[in-house]
Amino acid sequence: MTDEHFGDAWRLERRMTGERILWLDRPGSSQNSLDRATLTELGEVITAVGNDSGATILVVRSGKPKGFCAGADLKQMRSCASIVELKGFGHLGIEVFDRLERLSVPTLAVIEGPCLGGGLELALACRDRLAIESGEARFAFPEVNLSLVPGWDGIGRLPRLIGLANALDLLVSGRMIDAEEANRLGLVDAIVVAERLDTELEHLAKRQGRPDPAPWPPEGWEEILGAVRERVNTGSEEQRRAREILLDIAETDLLRGREAGREGTVIGLSTLAMAPEAREAMDRFFNRPSKGG
Repeated sequence: MTDEHFGDAWRLERRMTGERILWLDRPGSSQNSLDRATLTELGEVITAVGNDSGATILVVRSGKPKGFCAGADLKQMRSCASIVELKGFGHLGIEVFDRLERLSVPTLAVIEGPCLGGGLELALACRDRLAIESGEARFAFPEVNLSLVPGWDGIGRLPRLIGLANALDLLVSGRMIDAEEANRLGLVDAIVVAERLDTELEHLAKRQGRPDPAPWPPEGWEEILGAVRERVNTGSEEQRRAREILLDIAETDLLRGREAGREGTVIGLSTLAMAPEAREAMDRFFNRPSKGG
């Protein structure tokens, strides 16, 4: 079977053994990021794989040597002229990742290099995550450092995967962790050498269903959330505000459910991203000195 391209960024490799390898490789950039077109094209891939009776597993990989995905396309976010436009971007990402999560075949993110922000939200929407044993895999939600919050339900998915306390620590700090810590937390299912990847794919394709979700909301969540609120007063005033909004979104999810939390995410990110402080932070990010070309 031949490969199929979906827009400029996605290439679907169909193997006779049933594996469908989806390569993300945005042209003209050393790192992958997700804009509206890339998200829309991912939706088209999901439809194609869902209609593919020969598919046994969908594997999401990067075609870039410098990492999995750096997150949402900040230049596109910065160019949004209104909260309404930003909300549309947020709703699109949530909808596409939901469809990925509900896909009828198992889904797997294979991560080598940085997996950040919206890229980590993409990985979280997959059933399983593997890190390649190269020492280069890194994971973070760095949005608070830009006075923003994760916008595609990372605030909802991460606590359900690794527990509320561990998730809030990563979300409000923006700190980066390596594959070993990600494995200990349960963020990745395993660390594998590249030569054993095909064997792992065969195993994961045969595993049925998803693990049973942990009870939600978790016991003692009020104390966990309260303790985190007491220690989010670091950084600039704008970063503190972003952390407070992030925790408000998490509390909404815990009190009123997943959909309310998601809508709070879209509103919170859109409001923050239109603020002058966040726009200045994004401008500084774009103008930072490059490292190593």
